[in-house]
Amino acid sequence: MRPDNLNNREPFEFPEEGPEKNEQSNIMIYFFLFCGGALGVLYFVQKMNRMKQESLQKSKTKTKSFGKADIGKDWELVDVNGTVHSSKALKGQYYIIYFGFGKCPDICPNSLRKLAEAKKKVTAKGGVFSKLKFVFVSVDPDRDSPEDIRRFLSNFDETMLGVTGKTNDDPALKKMLKDFRIYSTKIDMTRTEPDGTVIKDYSLDHSVLSYLMSPTNEYITHLGSSLTSRDLVDTIVEGIQSFEDSQL
Repeated sequence: MRPDNLNNREPFEFPEEGPEKNEQSNIMIYFFLFCGGALGVLYFVQKMNRMKQESLQKSKTKTKSFGKADIGKDWELVDVNGTVHSSKALKGQYYIIYFGFGKCPDICPNSLRKLAEAKKKVTAKGGVFSKLKFVFVSVDPDRDSPEDIRRFLSNFDETMLGVTGKTNDDPALKKMLKDFRIYSTKIDMTRTEPDGTVIKDYSLDHSVLSYLMSPTNEYITHLGSSLTSRDLVDTIVEGIQSFEDSQL
């Protein structure tokens, strides 16, 4: 038999959480947020350190590569004054070397213009960069006389050193082209004068490449014809600085 007052009981109510319990909950939330933030910072620091180590490793690999590329060796040609000039005369100086010919209609002039602009900006930085020289090698001495070369180069940089062989078949010139991996092929052409006279002529198809060489006549990097003047400045400065660092 159930007590008569069973139905008269007050309904059960859950006790309200007091201020102390709310404060404990907030502390736990802050604690987990702090731990999450600390882990995020730790992950970021570890990732940055790993990236730095990878960058240093790449830099070491890069600096060790100088002189390994089989491009360029000692060379000896004749300058526009008829004087024998060789790579030994450039010892202790960085230099850009470009291969082309005076009757080139557009590619050579465009490349030389950009290289001349870049060389001027690089040397203006002073210090080791001021030692940068510019060498032009004519691959067509049969048509490029010393005076032709001098006049051609004066359009870009009057300090540029122009050198070439005695003829297109000069063994010294051919050896240099082979050492620098430059090809040059004659393309026979004919043109008809207004009076109907047919004149035989030729053009040259050649590698459109220039190189940055070290003070010890070692290959540092190539300078592609597609690079802008600004790109050339950055590439040359980086190449010189990297080579300097590799010598420390």
